[in-house]
Amino acid sequence: MASTVMFHPCFLVASILSNYFIGLLATAASNGGFTVELIRPDFPKSPFYNANKTFTGHLNKYYPNALQSRVTACKGQHLMKVSIGTPPIDIYGIADTGSDLVSTQCVPCDGCYNQISPMFDPLKSSTYSDFYCE
Repeated sequence: MASTVMFHPCFLVASILSNYFIGLLATAASNGGFTVELIRPDFPKSPFYNANKTFTGHLNKYYPNALQSRVTACKGQHLMKVSIGTPPIDIYGIADTGSDLVSTQCVPCDGCYNQISPMFDPLKSSTYSDFYCE
């Protein structure tokens, strides 16, 4: 059985314009702008992704009572992939809209916690500069 989907002309124009502007933003960002990629911790792009976990295991982690209850809490956390330095080094963090301080571990770092992604080495970055708080 065939079916026909009708769209309002305004919806079509809005869709075309939004795709155009998103393309402009992506172009602007690749020319020296700041871009951030949000990644769910359980998605394959995440450095914390465990390929041995099944899809059901992922669902049970986030929705442990899905079969018993209609209302389930979701943490809603996303990883944020940020590239710093030249050449760029990828670092990952949790997107936090309640803070105004961003930090990462740098080489050398005695007593730092172990992390999967490489530490930022200021000596290998041509764009690094010291920042002093007053």
